[in-house]
Amino acid sequence: MATAAVNGATAEWLSGAIHFLGDMLGETIRTQAGAAAFELEEDVRALVKRLRSAPDPAAERELRRIVEQLSVSEASDLLRAFTHYFGLVNLAEHLERLRVLRQRDLQNPNNPRAESITAAIRQIAAAGVPAESVAGSLEEMLLAPVFTAHPTESQRRTALEPLRRIAVLLPRLLGSDLLPVERAELKRRLAGEIVARWQSDQVRIHKPSVLDEVKYGRFYMETTLLDVVPMIYRHLEAALREVYPDYEWNVPPLLRFGSWIGGDRDGNPFVTPSITVEAVQLLQAALVQQYVTRVEQLSHVLSPSTREVPISDELVESLAAEAARFPDLAATLARRNEFEAYRQKCTYIHARLLATLRHTESYEPTWSIDGVARVPD
Repeated sequence: MATAAVNGATAEWLSGAIHFLGDMLGETIRTQAGAAAFELEEDVRALVKRLRSAPDPAAERELRRIVEQLSVSEASDLLRAFTHYFGLVNLAEHLERLRVLRQRDLQNPNNPRAESITAAIRQIAAAGVPAESVAGSLEEMLLAPVFTAHPTESQRRTALEPLRRIAVLLPRLLGSDLLPVERAELKRRLAGEIVARWQSDQVRIHKPSVLDEVKYGRFYMETTLLDVVPMIYRHLEAALREVYPDYEWNVPPLLRFGSWIGGDRDGNPFVTPSITVEAVQLLQAALVQQYVTRVEQLSHVLSPSTREVPISDELVESLAAEAARFPDLAATLARRNEFEAYRQKCTYIHARLLATLRHTESYEPTWSIDGVARVPD
């Protein structure tokens, strides 16, 4: 019964999301390409729906007639309309899959999904595997997903970012606990994203360089990995503690990401040693910058005062070592954050990260690169 309820809600939510996005896109086509372009798209869509439901020679002849008579401009608008439409439909279906998984977890919180981490750990325990063996296996385990540039990938980052923002706005907009003014504001923002996507080039005009491909891969690191990977570790630790509560768990690093983009040696003449160095610099700088931003955010949150709560001896020793390493910064912190030990630590971490970032961006190898030996100054 629970599954049937979820499936019913799925059809209703997904249908509503697709109709809503379709209406928003239709309004965009009207305002950006004109009423004729919108009517053309609607006529073609209606004919295709007829053909999909049942063989219809008359509809097929009419569709063929319309397509054969299209001008280049009309064909371009029609292709753009359906490209954007299916992009939005795919997004709605993706959001629906996530929503259904969440609903199933909420309805059966004590019965984890078969493909979940918790279910896997429970299955291992049910097979009689002791905690010590699981811990030993984790120590030896390494999962190494590797990014690679797909030769047929033509979408630009500019085309992906509006979809990410729409993915945030749409579930909120279709929620039931919004004031009219809030719903109107979300609708305005979502409409703006659809218009911006319509007005932007969706595919690259020129062949991307190797560094363009590196930056494309960096987009996923910045927008996905740094949030998802910690969640994976937290879920794994929680599952282990639930299933093996008497064992003291210390989950080792299991994930190590790699990238062939800018470093592959499969005959691509544009991947030179200097390009590989620059690719590594781009990725490392982006990663360090993400840590810089997150430490800044932590500094705003970690405001406990030593006048209110004690700190560990380890933190006291760590702050003393940091002060010796950064005496000028220590003097500033003594005036500004005298009793805020955690903020002091965040500031020291921030300073070290910035130093790492400067080194990364200015680093030049001293070894031979592209056949030219580098001699240190």
